[in-house]
Amino acid sequence: MVTAQNVHQLPTQPSDHETLSSQKMTEHQLLQPPQQISRSIGSIAAERHQLHRTACFNCRSSRQKCDRKSPCMRCTSQQRICEYPSVSNRGRKQGSVNKPDTVEKLLQRINESPVGDQVIAAILASSRASQPPQLSPDTPTARISEDDSTETGAASGTYTAIDLNGQQAEFNQANTDSRSSLVSPLHILADAVETERLASLQIRDPSPAIMSSNEPSSSTTGGGWLSSDSTARLIKYFKPNVSFQKDWQVLASQSSSSVLRVSSLTCDPLSSRLIDDADAERYFELFFRIRNPLVCLLDPILHTPDNVRPMSFTLFSAICALGCAISDQPRDRLLYPALFALAESNIKWSIAASVKSVETIQAIFTMEYWSPAYEKQKDDPYWLHLSHAILLARELGLNRAKPIDDLVESYTSATASSDFKERFRRNFERTWLAAFFAEKSFGIVTGRVMNVGRTEVSETISEWWQKPLACPFDRIISGVVEMRVLLMQYLEERENMNKTRDSIANWQSRGFEALEALRAKRCLSNNASDISPSAEYLPILASFVDHSILVFNANALRDLVGINAVETMANPCRIFRQTVEVACRSLDLVLSDPVLLRHMYGTHNNQFIMICHACSEILFATTRGCLPPDVIETAAAKVRAVAMHMESITRVLPESSAASLYTTLSKIFSQQLEKYIHTAQASSVSQELIPTDWWNGLGGDLLVDMGDLFPEQLFPEWNSVGAACDPML
Repeated sequence: MVTAQNVHQLPTQPSDHETLSSQKMTEHQLLQPPQQISRSIGSIAAERHQLHRTACFNCRSSRQKCDRKSPCMRCTSQQRICEYPSVSNRGRKQGSVNKPDTVEKLLQRINESPVGDQVIAAILASSRASQPPQLSPDTPTARISEDDSTETGAASGTYTAIDLNGQQAEFNQANTDSRSSLVSPLHILADAVETERLASLQIRDPSPAIMSSNEPSSSTTGGGWLSSDSTARLIKYFKPNVSFQKDWQVLASQSSSSVLRVSSLTCDPLSSRLIDDADAERYFELFFRIRNPLVCLLDPILHTPDNVRPMSFTLFSAICALGCAISDQPRDRLLYPALFALAESNIKWSIAASVKSVETIQAIFTMEYWSPAYEKQKDDPYWLHLSHAILLARELGLNRAKPIDDLVESYTSATASSDFKERFRRNFERTWLAAFFAEKSFGIVTGRVMNVGRTEVSETISEWWQKPLACPFDRIISGVVEMRVLLMQYLEERENMNKTRDSIANWQSRGFEALEALRAKRCLSNNASDISPSAEYLPILASFVDHSILVFNANALRDLVGINAVETMANPCRIFRQTVEVACRSLDLVLSDPVLLRHMYGTHNNQFIMICHACSEILFATTRGCLPPDVIETAAAKVRAVAMHMESITRVLPESSAASLYTTLSKIFSQQLEKYIHTAQASSVSQELIPTDWWNGLGGDLLVDMGDLFPEQLFPEWNSVGAACDPML
């Protein structure tokens, strides 16, 4: 059976054109003077540069025929960057015994070799070894390896370099935030190596001759380098690394001896023939119609199947899997496990192979929002994947203007329209905002601290959604980020204040008023003429904002209970009633708002936790005896309705979805609330709020961990009663 790996190991038969070209030099021609040899080899080199040896990355990813020109006709018509692999896998492999036995075969192998130009340059250099070293305009340029070419094209260092032709190329460091710019020892060493390399080049032969690896490049007494092997390793190590690469490029350049390999024949659902183009179109339509508005990450105009697949098979696989998950067709139910396993394996490969692309970040974010539930919450590695995505976003410079400009130029051609480039720019800016969005969303609901600060968000975030070419749901991400920044400001103030009853009450009053004012400003369309497409998504924004208010009040209640100051307050039930009002308002949106009902099957894991959190706040306030009977009955009806609502969602989603886990939790809250309502002595049972039998069944300290909010563990250790009353439940 012929596999992807076997195909690369098969001997390549030369074409008629290549055979005729190789026959231009025969045995008697090698006996001619060196000048004639130089002209013959130069003509062969000129023919080699007419066409590329293989198809470009875009044509290879879509499995289309490529004319192998620079650029090819297909990339030109689609306004894409046309890039070719610098090294071809064709030809004799290492360890092969099929050696050339004639001069014709030797010349043919030189002509087909990936380093053929270097061999030609070495022959030319040896033919004029007796002449004074000088530059010749007819000298073929040495072939640049894939690593060197990609690194040079995306350099981000702080020094200058000189290529093999002696021409100086400038490497300018990207504009970085002065607060994060450091002069590290690694930078100092890199500058030292570059300075020495430049000094050595001034006393060396500037010709592009490739010297033997065993021959010292300069004398040890001349102050230069000791050997070409050692210096080449130093120069390559300290050379600026590529800051952007497609997963297709990494796949094409992966080593045959790599432990973790991905085959181009099975790397995405289309290549593996699990689905066809019509299926991919349908999965994309489902994802962007039902799920994407809830995470506000991908531009539906920019991220079409035809555009996404050539850019990243990882993101393409993720969107197909997440779209298939909400399909009601029996065939898609059978396909979903295979599609999800393929998408998950591609993400793990991208992380292991250090693929540096924006699409990798987007794939990680989208997959983690709807990842299946683990047996224990502690076993979920979501925080490792999110941390990798956030650090990768920093590495690519998505939080700075200059790297984004460079990425736009890398993704688009020079002839692309300004609107097309602006869409890519917003795509990169949105990805960084989505990093802040995801980091705070996962951090709040799970209690894990990550590393995106509010100072890394633009001060004009409230106006970001109003810029040209904005997606309708950009209004959501802009409002959520603005609300989270305000929430973090008050939580930081809380950490630095002296916690007394009066100071906590004053802090809570100011913060609650500010958060409610921002909600009224961003989530309520007071202008009746606001018929913009973004106004449709305001209920989704309101649900996220309400949860931020619940988190804020939970911290205030935590502090008051911790110093035993609740009962001594002038109005001890004020905060509890505020919390229940916000929780009921949030559940009303989930149960009755048309927009949220239309996207109910797109509800992601964090939203399930947000819904259960609102139910737990109602349960907690009820057991404290702070609510009148009519409010309790109204709130209990919403909790019961939420349990039924989540059960209807669970019936549609796959069994592995986290919806089933949180549906069970919502039913438990509903049963507990019914128990307290129908118990005459509610105060006597308030000391045993949550029975330990199901508490232990959920994994012991799962719900206690949800109290660990940023920027540190906000909730100290409680006793058994306090832990059961955790307001962050």
